[in-house]
Amino acid sequence: MAVVRALVSPPVRGAWKELVPPFERASGHRLDIEWAGIAAIRKRVGAGETFDLVVASAECIDDLIGQGRLAQRIDLVRAETGVGVRRGGRRPDLSSTEALKRELRAAKKVGYSTGPSGVHVAALFKRWGMESELAPKLVLAPSGVMVGTFIASGEVEFGFQQKSELLEIDGVDYVGPLPADIACTTFFSAGVPAAGSNGAAVKSWLDFLATSAPVLEKHGLMPA
Repeated sequence: MAVVRALVSPPVRGAWKELVPPFERASGHRLDIEWAGIAAIRKRVGAGETFDLVVASAECIDDLIGQGRLAQRIDLVRAETGVGVRRGGRRPDLSSTEALKRELRAAKKVGYSTGPSGVHVAALFKRWGMESELAPKLVLAPSGVMVGTFIASGEVEFGFQQKSELLEIDGVDYVGPLPADIACTTFFSAGVPAAGSNGAAVKSWLDFLATSAPVLEKHGLMPA
């Protein structure tokens, strides 16, 4: 039996919580998972902290490979950026980019993240010339904190994040993806070190994930 030490980004958490127990029972291996946002993963692995498995955005994994911290990238899933509201709350109009702009202007508070979804929407605000206008009403969730927690508490009227993360929070309704012309889909990938004592166990887990598309899709993820 091997214990796989993993540092993992939250978008896959819902699916992994369902899949890890049957994998551990079947394989005899154990996953020791620490959840962390992309910013924290970049900092910790970039500083030399070592893990048997790192899961983050493909861009982050590529960056860490370029630094020599990881040796291989394996794409796992795709996640769409979407909008969530408090359960039972009014659903913003996402039928077009112009409709979304109107919703943003009308809202009192809007949440977004430090991860890929937040980087994307922040770039949109800048491109639209709305950066200064929206700044007073934007609530930025700290790295590793779900935007859905701010939505469920009523602190924001709606929020942007990966669909899989919004679905994970009780008290949040998923409204839908961004309009097609500004849509954002992020690949989340595994990164592994050049040499590790638990490589066979890591491969076994990744192979198991590759056969688990129905569970991944239930939790808002699409196979890579």
